[in-house]
Amino acid sequence: MKLISDNQQSQSRLREVLRSTYADASAERRQPTAKEIATLHHPFIDAMLEEILRCGQTAAVLSRIATADTEIFGIHIPKGVDVNFLSYAGYVAPPVGTVEEHKRSASSQASKDKTGVWDNNDISVFKPERWLRTDEKGEVEFVKNAGPTLQFGAGVRGCFGMMEIFYFPNRIESDDFAGRKLAYIELRMLVVFIVWNFELLQVSEELGTYRAVDRITHQPQKCYLRLKKAGW
Repeated sequence: MKLISDNQQSQSRLREVLRSTYADASAERRQPTAKEIATLHHPFIDAMLEEILRCGQTAAVLSRIATADTEIFGIHIPKGVDVNFLSYAGYVAPPVGTVEEHKRSASSQASKDKTGVWDNNDISVFKPERWLRTDEKGEVEFVKNAGPTLQFGAGVRGCFGMMEIFYFPNRIESDDFAGRKLAYIELRMLVVFIVWNFELLQVSEELGTYRAVDRITHQPQKCYLRLKKAGW
């Protein structure tokens, strides 16, 4: 909510998109239904949700246990060692260094082009448009792999679920990934209902600080909102 409050232009655009996407609800002056929210999509709504997750830093640190002796960037990792890594550098802040390509594993080198790389010039800026691109037909589309993000982890031990389940539910036949899917649905409904009904105004610098404590999750210390009823 802080990110929405502090980025008024993005908030206004989101509200306009919500009114047009859920056109029946807007015309009838009512709340969008759960079915409308879950089935009617717009690229900018998806981009806002991803940028909130990227900048919100929900999980500051991820951890894995080496199940076998291995090597990461030329460094030997014995079996059983805890490997902790930040989900910050390279995601919402410039990388702390560079990795020589020959030190990457073969699988890493083979998959490096599957996900984009954020521009360091604006990597710390809240910018939903970074998740959008215009296709050959001139239509704006949401790009799920526009850049790296690890809020749900990755690989076989990432949080249960896949982005495709939420953004492209008709392509998925299994409900085995309900955890991550549920998180996206909850976030979408929360954001839609709040922005649909209220304008989130900026609060004072003292109350609007992003000071937080990192435990299992990233926990903000100042959680305040200043609301104004949204007009039609």
